[in-house]
Amino acid sequence: MAFQLKAGGISVGLECILVAMRLPFDVMVASHPSYGLAAVRIRMVREDLGLEVSHDPTEAEPWHGGIHGKITRACRNKLAVAATSGLTIEPQR
Repeated sequence: MAFQLKAGGISVGLECILVAMRLPFDVMVASHPSYGLAAVRIRMVREDLGLEVSHDPTEAEPWHGGIHGKITRACRNKLAVAATSGLTIEPQR
């Protein structure tokens, strides 16, 4: 299920970092074959949901970021709806 809370936030990959590093989107799920990708706009997350988006890189995932704030079930549902109209990459089988 998408947009699950972990450690007080939602883990995301940041397109701007991938583009700057000239990496394809699917690098984010290369080590997670059962995962898929969905896109949401940071503007919607910040302005419509009142949440924060941060760049939280790790050594293995320099594109890693997080969505933080008061993330309710309604927020997660709105993220899921917004993602249906964006980029979707199916999980590898």
